[in-house]
Amino acid sequence: MFEIQPSIHHLAATPEQVISIVNSVNHPLVAVPGRTSQMAEAFVVALREVGDLAVVFVCLWLDLDREQVIYASGPIEMDELEQVREEAIAFCESMGFIMEDTSFAELDRASQEELLVRLPPFSAERTRLSTSLVGEAEEVEHTAAGLAEPARPPRDLRRLGRMLARF
Repeated sequence: MFEIQPSIHHLAATPEQVISIVNSVNHPLVAVPGRTSQMAEAFVVALREVGDLAVVFVCLWLDLDREQVIYASGPIEMDELEQVREEAIAFCESMGFIMEDTSFAELDRASQEELLVRLPPFSAERTRLSTSLVGEAEEVEHTAAGLAEPARPPRDLRRLGRMLARF
């Protein structure tokens, strides 16, 4: 029912077009075809199209790649929307996501706009995370107080990585 859309990198939608948004409350490890397995966040977005049509999108935000993989239904009639939306949620849940409705329609206009700016499916670009456990030499991490944290030796970071990988 849902086909991957490699040409779509984000959803350009106004609050009037958004029917509903359901997002995951967890970040399970997923394997997307053509990508390395990594933690991800899922979104099911239903958008109004021309006339009485809608499209349901499943957006997977890949945490490590900082990119999206977007699946889409074909254009559907509004009376089919709930069934297709439930199929999209079931698709996400089959990958290990726990989905929760954002109650988008019940939010005021300002909150809707803020949500669209904040959520990955509607953002054109986000910065990529470094894949290095030790970071770059020029990078400095800051604590909440604004002071630089002491650098850890690479050996300690490798040990920490191995320990966390066991979970």
